Amino acid sequence: MTSSRNRKHCKTCKSAFTPSHGNAAYCSARCYMRGRTTRCGRTGCLLWNAAVDTYGYGHARWGGVRLKSHVMALRIEGIDIPAGMVVRHVCNNTRCCNPQHLELGTPAENMADKARSGVVAGERSPQAKLTNRQAKAIYRLKGRKPAASVASRFATTAATVWRIWNGQAYSIATKSKATKRGRLRGQVNPAAKITDEQAVAIYAMKGAIPSAAAAARQARVPVSVVRKLWRGETYSHVTGAENRARRRPRKVITCVQCSVVIQDAGGNRKYCSLSCALAAQVATRGPNDCWLWAARSKSRGYGQVSFCGQRFFAHQVAFDLAFPRLAARRKSKQLTVSHRCHEPLCCNPAHLEVLTLRENINRNRGRKDMSGERNHQAKISAEVAGRIHELIAEGEKSTRILARVAAEKGVVVSLTQVTDIRRGRTWANLRRNGDASV
Repeated sequence: MTSSRNRKHCKTCKSAFTPSHGNAAYCSARCYMRGRTTRCGRTGCLLWNAAVDTYGYGHARWGGVRLKSHVMALRIEGIDIPAGMVVRHVCNNTRCCNPQHLELGTPAENMADKARSGVVAGERSPQAKLTNRQAKAIYRLKGRKPAASVASRFATTAATVWRIWNGQAYSIATKSKATKRGRLRGQVNPAAKITDEQAVAIYAMKGAIPSAAAAARQARVPVSVVRKLWRGETYSHVTGAENRARRRPRKVITCVQCSVVIQDAGGNRKYCSLSCALAAQVATRGPNDCWLWAARSKSRGYGQVSFCGQRFFAHQVAFDLAFPRLAARRKSKQLTVSHRCHEPLCCNPAHLEVLTLRENINRNRGRKDMSGERNHQAKISAEVAGRIHELIAEGEKSTRILARVAAEKGVVVSLTQVTDIRRGRTWANLRRNGDASV
C-alpha cells in the first residue's frame, strides 16, 4: 500500500498522484506540456514558456529524457518520427508546440520552408555577433592576412572568420557561396603562411640548396613549410610536385575474444562488440553459480565494462543481452536490474531480475550479510563503532566523542558518522544485538 505522504497534486489538473520518478510536479506528460505552454489568441500557437536554446526551440524534460518541446508534443499525440525525418513548423514559430501547426518532413523541405518564410540572416539574426559591414571587411581580407590577426582586429574568433571566408556565415552580405575548407588551396586558404609565388620560388631551391633548413633560412619561413613543399604535400597545384608523403598503413586490429577484424577501429578498442567485451571479463561457471566480474568495479562493488569510450554496468549489460525484449521495457519505464544472489559482481542472467528502485531498496533493507564490517561501504571497524555506542549511552556529545575515539583508538571519524550511529542509520545491528561492548 502506497504511503499518503508520497502522493502529490498535479499543478495542471490538481488531481492526486504518486510520482513515478524524481520530484515530478505533473501527473502525466500531457499535463506537463499544458503547464508549460501558453496559447496565443491571435495565431493559435501554443508557446513554450520554459527553457529555450539559442535557436529559439523549447527544451522539455520528462521521465529523465530530454527532448525539444515540439517533438515531445507530437509524441504525446502518438505520432512517431521516422529516421531521417524532422518536425516542421507550419506557423514559422520555433516556440510553438501546437500539434496542428506541426508537420513531418525531410531536412530539405525544412530548409525550403526557412527560405520561403524569409528567416532573418546576417546582422538581423538573433545569434549575430557582427554587422554586415564588418563581415564584408573581413571577407575582403581573405588571403591577405591570417585568420587569427583578423579575428583579434574585429573582436571575434578565428572560427567565425573562417566561416565568413568559406561562405558559411554572412553570405547574404558577402554574396559568396559556401565552399569546403579543404578545397581552398594555396594562398586563398585561411591557414596559408606564404603566397603562391613564394611557394614556387622555394620549390625551385630543391636540389640547389643542400638542406631544408638552409632553404628555410634563406626564404625566412619555418622548416616545416619547406619540407611539406618539397614533399608535395602543399601548394602542389602551383609547383606541379607529386605528393610523396608516406602514409603508414592502418593497423589491423582483431577482437581479443572472437578474433574478428574490427572495422574502423578507433582509440584503444580491443573488442568488436559489447557482448565480446562482457564475455572476456566474466568468469563463467555452472548455470546456477555466480558469474563474477573480473575487471574494473565501482566503489559499491558493481562491475563496469568499457566500450567505445563509454562505461556500462556489467550486470545490466548481461541482462540486456540475454533478454532484449525486457531490456527495452526496462529502459522505457526506468527500472533497475537487481541481483537475486545479492552479489554485486555477478553477471549470470539467471540471477538477475527487473525491479523498481523502491522494490530493490526494500529487498536489501535489513539484510544480515550487509550489516557491519561485511558491508562494502563500511569505513570504520566494529570495535570503533561499539566504542561510539558506549559513549553515546554515557551521554557524551558528538564533538567530545570525536576527540575520545581519536585518543583511544587512534582513528579519525567524522561528525556525520557519529550522527548516523546516534540516529540508528548505521551500525544499528550492534544496538539490536546488545553487542555494544565489542
